[in-house]
Amino acid sequence: MTSLSTSKLLALLALFVWQAHASLANSPRSLPARDEFVCPAEDIANTGCLGPKDCLYANPNNCNTFIRCIANADGTGTPVVLPCLLELEWNDNKKECDFPENSTCPPK
Repeated sequence: MTSLSTSKLLALLALFVWQAHASLANSPRSLPARDEFVCPAEDIANTGCLGPKDCLYANPNNCNTFIRCIANADGTGTPVVLPCLLELEWNDNKKECDFPENSTCPPK
């Protein structure tokens, strides 16, 4: 295998992983106990949850997922649970999924 074909293979693999992540991130799942998490009204009012890292929160029930609040017209938010891929865990400081050693989840 030449280095050119190896680099093409790696590029295709990266594209596949990115598409899989985008597909999962765009398919919201209901929070198992929706009443347990209330989207902070102040964050919704300040940001409209429009930025890529706005209205993202740790899921207190699962370190391998996070909560994205979707802003409603009435100023409230609807919590949606989204997965971290590849055994990553939520890092609330960075507002992204990260390696477990960088996670802000409580130690197991």
